[in-house]
Amino acid sequence: MILSLCVRCLRSLSSALILLPLSLPFLCSCSGYVSSVTPRISVAEEYTDNRDLTHSNPKSDSITTVSPGITVSRYGPTSELGLSYNPSFVYYAQGIEGAAGSGVGDQGGQFANRQNATLYAWDRIQMHSLVTLSDTFTRTDDPVAYSEPTFIRTDQPLPPVDETIRTSRQPYETNFANVGFRQEFGLNDSLTFNYANTILNNDDPTIQNNTTNSPSVDLTYWFNTLYGIDLKATYLRGDYSGQGGIAAYPDINETVFVARFIRRISPTLNLFLQGTYINMNFEGAAPNTPTSPASIFTDFSVYDVTAGVDYHLSPTVFLTMSGGYFVENVDIGKPASGYEVHADMGKQFNWGSVRLTGSVGYDESFFGAQNLGLTKYYGATLAGTYSFTQRLTGIMSADYRNNDYLEISGENANLTTLLAGLTYQFRPWMSFTARYTHHIANSQETIDSYTENRATLIMTLVPKEPYLLGR
Repeated sequence: MILSLCVRCLRSLSSALILLPLSLPFLCSCSGYVSSVTPRISVAEEYTDNRDLTHSNPKSDSITTVSPGITVSRYGPTSELGLSYNPSFVYYAQGIEGAAGSGVGDQGGQFANRQNATLYAWDRIQMHSLVTLSDTFTRTDDPVAYSEPTFIRTDQPLPPVDETIRTSRQPYETNFANVGFRQEFGLNDSLTFNYANTILNNDDPTIQNNTTNSPSVDLTYWFNTLYGIDLKATYLRGDYSGQGGIAAYPDINETVFVARFIRRISPTLNLFLQGTYINMNFEGAAPNTPTSPASIFTDFSVYDVTAGVDYHLSPTVFLTMSGGYFVENVDIGKPASGYEVHADMGKQFNWGSVRLTGSVGYDESFFGAQNLGLTKYYGATLAGTYSFTQRLTGIMSADYRNNDYLEISGENANLTTLLAGLTYQFRPWMSFTARYTHHIANSQETIDSYTENRATLIMTLVPKEPYLLGR
């Protein structure tokens, strides 16, 4: 049954991928569809007391940013297409020493630009068949770009988060694309295919560029109303390209298998037992560099067993907790093991939202600003919003993470970010935001340690409702 279902889904997937780009342009002529356009512009003034994120002799700067933007969408009963583009024009009052294209250094001002674009589309090609497509592109020179706390849990694939330390103001680009196909064949049964691609390009020649390609398949099947399984298999191929005469890191082949047994207690509450197997294989010899020694590119495997509870009343009211143990086996070096605990809880109230997450376990650091191998970590994030009045809203968050890099003896780092902000809705189409951010990075490598304070004022103009182009 499952094999025949897979064949049918693969046939539907290939047809869907052909039909999606062909059908979306014709949505404008379909009855029941609505097109909308939302223009916007924001002007920001930011002060930082450590522009270059250095351990000693910090240099302050004032950074002015003008960001026009537009969102275009087309939506209807069975499909949707949305595109958002936000360029930013940046002016550094003091300039950036050593930045690409700069001949100014610290003697005068310097201009830069940032880019952000997102694409999202979905199409329910049949009653039980859904195709999704998403793409997020970012080009920035900000090593710790602002990230808005989220209070909604989603099952959609998200861009990976770089938990390593980046200090260079030289621009870099990231792109995350994902295409998915979901076939439902029962009340709660489904088979999902995803294909994800990530790209990291750095102007800084000391940071290697990389690309990943990762297909995956996920089967959810309920034997009856009480017992079910979730089986997922993922393959990841990672390719590096060296810069500045530095040899490229070895390419990566990673395979991940996850099996979860589920016991339903109520429509919103499940218990689960989960097992995970990871196999990591590196191709070729690894260059031995100060930032990424060859020892991190050693083949390894991880065995992981956890048990937990999942309460999901809605996307804004949820609680997930799990705990277990993992064991890492390495071809060369000392094996590692440890306990792991994960918790994620959130709730939306009439006056605001709150979310608390905490984790102890293992992670991988291979495709960011630094390549540091398998990592044991612990960390927590607390975030909340509060509506003081109908026009005045506050936001705060506190985030801490400690990384212990298993393949590099004695190497660890911890990152702390504190955020507080207020937004005042002056007019339905005009708002003002004041925000303060405090960053701390402590690393065994002193050159990667820094403390920074940022204060930002933002004026945003955006219509209260999008402009409808037609029905």
